Amino acid sequence: MANVPRYEVERFQMKSSDYCLVAIVWNEGERIKNQIVRMAEWSALVDLVIVDGGSSDGSLEEEHLRNNQITALAEVGERGLGTAIRAAIDFALKEGYDGLVTVDGNGKDDLSGLSEIVGGLENGIGLMQGSRFLPGGYHERTPAERLIGIKWIVAPLISFFGRIKVTDPTNGFRGLSRSYLEDSRLRPLRDCFVGFNLQLYLVYRAGRLCHGFQEVPVGRSYPEDGSVPTKIVGWKPRFTFFKELFRVILGLDNPRA
Repeated sequence: MANVPRYEVERFQMKSSDYCLVAIVWNEGERIKNQIVRMAEWSALVDLVIVDGGSSDGSLEEEHLRNNQITALAEVGERGLGTAIRAAIDFALKEGYDGLVTVDGNGKDDLSGLSEIVGGLENGIGLMQGSRFLPGGYHERTPAERLIGIKWIVAPLISFFGRIKVTDPTNGFRGLSRSYLEDSRLRPLRDCFVGFNLQLYLVYRAGRLCHGFQEVPVGRSYPEDGSVPTKIVGWKPRFTFFKELFRVILGLDNPRA
């Protein structure tokens, strides 16, 4: 059974594309302001949507959103990355999009892979996953512990248990087709998806449900000042992340018949 989080939508433009690019945001400050400007360069290809998980930093000014071709702002009344992604999925499906592309709102992602991601969705692939580790992709200033965790723990586990080859499963820059999201065996709108587990689950299930999976080379750069824009900070969030990872790969978050 679907469990859609509470969210309110403020519309600035009418729907004009078959796909939307959704930035997931929570108190990203100047990073999201700059990213919105870069997103505007893609407004002829996709509709631009912001899903805000409850920002209180004043970074999502209406004038700035309107001036940069943002189609809609969805403000979610509940916290959590998975919660915000559920709202994004629900919005895209209800608005009649053929699919959506998600991206983190912290400004780390080079959006130049967007055309290839949308092209894959148009060709019937269920999940187009951005990867900084493919030939043609790149990453800059990635923290060593994160690099080790992704390449030597998370990616091998998701690949083995998900029956696919994936190199960058934690990368939030990815495309999801309507047919994949509406598969009754997936059911991504359940309220068990609050934290990071939905990100992992969507990749894990893509291989098993045979909707098609493809990685696309993309770029991801961490700030030059040495800061790490992430919500996974400290031992407790790291423990929670790995607990969610093992729940996913063991099938504990799969829908019950």
